Amino acid sequence: AGPIRAADRAATDKTTKAGADEEDVRDRLGERFTSKGRGISFRPPIGGVQSKRTPIGTDIVRYSAADEKWTLNVSMLTLEKPAKLHNVDNPHTPENEARTKPGILQQIAQQLQQNDASTELLRQDMVNVGKNDVGMLVARFTQGGTTTMLRQQAIVQRNDQLFYVLDFTSPSGRTPDDKPDVEDPSERMAVEIFAAVVDSVQLLDQKALLADEEE
Repeated sequence: AGPIRAADRAATDKTTKAGADEEDVRDRLGERFTSKGRGISFRPPIGGVQSKRTPIGTDIVRYSAADEKWTLNVSMLTLEKPAKLHNVDNPHTPENEARTKPGILQQIAQQLQQNDASTELLRQDMVNVGKNDVGMLVARFTQGGTTTMLRQQAIVQRNDQLFYVLDFTSPSGRTPDDKPDVEDPSERMAVEIFAAVVDSVQLLDQKALLADEEE
C-alpha cells in the first residue's frame, strides 16, 4: 500500500533523503514543545493549536488543526509490571511468544483492529530515535463511514514500565477505487511529517515525573 513505501523511510534513516528534502520537511514543524515534568521534548507539525492537559494523568499535550483536519495527541503509558515494547518468537521454545506474550506495540495494533474490523494495518515495526527504541504503527480507517483517515502512532520507550505515545491522525485522499500500489500524495506527506516529528523527540533526564513545568 502507498503509505508503507513512504513510512519505510524510517524516522532516523536520513541517508535515504537528500538534504534539501529534509529541510523542506523540517520547515513543516512548529516550535519545540518541552515538558520537564513528563520528561519529553519534540516539535509538532506547524499550524496546530496547542491544548495542554492537566499535570495529573497520562495526557501530556494535544495539537489540532481545524483547516487541515489533523490531530496530534501525546500521552504517557505507565505500567505496573515490566513489559517489552515488541516481543518476538523464540524458535527454541514450543510456544509462539509473539502471540502468547505480545509486546506493547503488538497489543496496540490488535486493539486497533478489534475496535474497528475495517482498519487496514499498513505498518508495524521498530526504529531507533537516538538511544531509544520506538515502535511504529500506520493504519488506514474510515471515519463516519465516508472519510478515509490515516493514523500513525509512535511508541517511544523510556524503560520497561514507561512509554510515550505520539498519535497522529490526518485525512487521506485515497478512495475505494484506488489500486493498492498507488501512493496518495497526502498520505505520503503526512508520513514524512510524522517521521520528522518522531525524529525530533528527545527524552529528558529527570529524576521524578511530578510537577509538570512546560515551556
